[in-house]
Amino acid sequence: MRLHMPPSHRAFLAQLEAAPSVRGAVQRLTCHNIDQASTNSSHSFGGSDYSNSGSSGSNSRALSGAGLLEAYDTAVSELEKFRAQHRAFANSYIAQWSKKEVGTGGSDFMPALAGFRDATAAHKLSQGPRACPLH
Repeated sequence: MRLHMPPSHRAFLAQLEAAPSVRGAVQRLTCHNIDQASTNSSHSFGGSDYSNSGSSGSNSRALSGAGLLEAYDTAVSELEKFRAQHRAFANSYIAQWSKKEVGTGGSDFMPALAGFRDATAAHKLSQGPRACPLH
């Protein structure tokens, strides 16, 4: 698919892949710091300080391990909803009117869209086999 993208789009995806994983960072912060939350309520990641000891400015954001995990899973859930709606639109506007469910690139798109939705849901940290063992 990337071969059909403009070079700047391919470069953007390469940058995203080279960057640290948000999921991995949330896992490390919530699993590593969950038992430290009561004794040390300040966590630092990527130059940002997430402190539970009060607000030092209008842009500070307090997130505990559980709050960070919940925020991550909420974002994943919203992406899952988007993917489900995308599949519903594809069904309503393309699949039901087409004799064969073949997308622009020649793929069987309905199973692919369902697979993308299901793979997204599997990335939630509060459930599944890759969930944090402390939660």
